[in-house]
Amino acid sequence: MDDVKLHDVLQGLTMLAIEKSLLDFSPIAYNKVLEHLEENHNSYISDCYSKPQILREILTELYTRSYHDIVSRITEELYEFRYQKSIERFLVILNPNFVENIDASHYN
Repeated sequence: MDDVKLHDVLQGLTMLAIEKSLLDFSPIAYNKVLEHLEENHNSYISDCYSKPQILREILTELYTRSYHDIVSRITEELYEFRYQKSIERFLVILNPNFVENIDASHYN
């Protein structure tokens, strides 16, 4: 698969993981995050793949107490794709402790 198609697939997977995780957490949370992305960052969920720091900022601002729960849901959805460097990067930016949980043997 060429790099452009792979990028699109990984972006789509990430977008679906974010949407599913937020909707499972709360449809209200999903709508708030969408609204915040658009109004404060002129962005959409699809932009979070390449700019996960924006999602981290929004989630920590809006859901300080629930941040780890939401990030855990997203991580769970994307975990099987963590061998993809861009997914790993995304997960590490959302949760810097994620890197400690990666199975190092996978990279050997």
